[in-house]
Amino acid sequence: MSFPSTSPALGLLLALTTLAGPAHAQSGGLDDLAGGLAAESKEALAASEARVKAWFANPEVQALKARADGGSASAQVAFGDKMRADLLGESWSREKIQQQMLKYYALAMAQNNGLAFARVGEIAESPDYSWKMKRGSRDRSEALSYYEKGAA
Repeated sequence: MSFPSTSPALGLLLALTTLAGPAHAQSGGLDDLAGGLAAESKEALAASEARVKAWFANPEVQALKARADGGSASAQVAFGDKMRADLLGESWSREKIQQQMLKYYALAMAQNNGLAFARVGEIAESPDYSWKMKRGSRDRSEALSYYEKGAA
């Protein structure tokens, strides 16, 4: 995979968004998406929303996000990791959570942070994350390419 030389961060963001493409494109269509949302009860969605909002309101989370937004690659990876650990399975705002998590990894990757490349490699190859992110399995060679970039 090659990225445009004029904007490596943009290229990384574009590459990462393929990991979290729209649920309807990955699940077989809008009917599948509507069926999946209908299966979620209003109560379950409301509880998920409350958990996500409480998570973001936590002062420790806000402080970590501020450091990540300030440009610290290690904080960007840590914030992405925290989102992945705490929020990835939440049904409320699932795609937004995925996009934000991948955005922070991409920002760290743009700074050549090896740990960020490793995290994206894990996501690309893991069946567990495939399920949580409601997408199909990624090609193993793509995951390996992220690991190799991180090792370099």
